[in-house]
Amino acid sequence: NMRIKEDDLDLIKRAAEIEHRSFSSFMVAVAKSMAEQVIDQNAKTSLDDTQWKNFTKRLNEPPKSLENLAKLLKRKPVWEE
Repeated sequence: NMRIKEDDLDLIKRAAEIEHRSFSSFMVAVAKSMAEQVIDQNAKTSLDDTQWKNFTKRLNEPPKSLENLAKLLKRKPVWEE
């Protein structure tokens, strides 16, 4: 159960009716959307100028040799043996 002020409850019920949804369905949809936003906003990485320059510098460097990875990718998978 949730404690909701009457004014807030009326507002939420009105929005649910406009969306042709039950109160519960509307609340779950809104809560889910907000949860996704919060997670998305907190999952982003921020870099200062120095970090950004180092990051882009490494992106522009030629790739390192990955001989062991190349060998592994050429091998037959164990489930096919």
